[in-house]
Amino acid sequence: MLEFGGRKRMLAPMVRVNTLPFRLLALEYGADIVFSPETIDRKLLKCTRIVHPDTGIITFVDPANPSTVALRIHPAERARLVVQLGSACAASAVQAALMLKDDVGGIDLNCGCPHPFSVSGGMGAALLGDADRLCGILDALVGALRPVPVTCKIRVLDSVEDTVRLAVRLAGTGIAALHVHCRTRSERSTMPGRWDYFEHLVRAVRVPVTANGDVWTLATGERVMDTTGVAAVMLARAAHENVSVFRRDGPLPVRDVVVALLEKVLQWELEECNFAYLKYTLLNEGMLKSKNPLFHQVVQAKTLRALCEVFGLEEEFDARAKTA
Repeated sequence: MLEFGGRKRMLAPMVRVNTLPFRLLALEYGADIVFSPETIDRKLLKCTRIVHPDTGIITFVDPANPSTVALRIHPAERARLVVQLGSACAASAVQAALMLKDDVGGIDLNCGCPHPFSVSGGMGAALLGDADRLCGILDALVGALRPVPVTCKIRVLDSVEDTVRLAVRLAGTGIAALHVHCRTRSERSTMPGRWDYFEHLVRAVRVPVTANGDVWTLATGERVMDTTGVAAVMLARAAHENVSVFRRDGPLPVRDVVVALLEKVLQWELEECNFAYLKYTLLNEGMLKSKNPLFHQVVQAKTLRALCEVFGLEEEFDARAKTA
């Protein structure tokens, strides 16, 4: 069973970024646990589970819209993959989680995303304002999925007292870990994190607490664990900028990492690649900054092959395309 303590370094859930190739690369570079992007329960419930006969890759696809893939899971990541669900309803959360339970290491409930697409449906950070409903969803998930571990990811509240009070209730549902972002739902990433909250949380609950936010290097993560007592750290923006941040020997040059990611895409997602998501991962505060000479070439690339040409992988693309 997946364990969340022991000074783990985790890839935090990131929408549009944490695709199958990106997660596999994070594991290859040293991440202990990887999270899927938030997957909405209602969307998953429309899907059919398909297992590729040769690769064993599991794809959840909507039969009414075959081009819409809700989630893809590689056999190599299953034991260390946590799928994050977006839900506002215990019944639909359980139904969706039961579809996944044999294919993952754990299930996480998103209780912290502040973006409108999530909170408008009563999901994400909206759950922080309705502790009864939040705990009801977790109670149902824990009961239905045992022994598959269930966790939840929250943001801190306006006061440490309110945050601790909520954390105690959440831990009481039987979750395996509590992942906590260091800012409130209204605070932006430019504002200081509330790191003083964590020692209070660690003392108050008997489950592993994970710290998320402003962990830019493994060394930063070590300091956070040493000074706050948290059992693990999550990296988000640092991993988006260079997923080799998980390497114990230090990150690799960005170009090398982009090439490695594209090779994973060609190997595992040539036909299923969401090109818009891939470009988002490389641009939009991702690996390639505007000052990088490759940035504008990537912006101008309109196809996966054109993108591969930028990095000298056109022959590999052509070879893969012939056998796809």
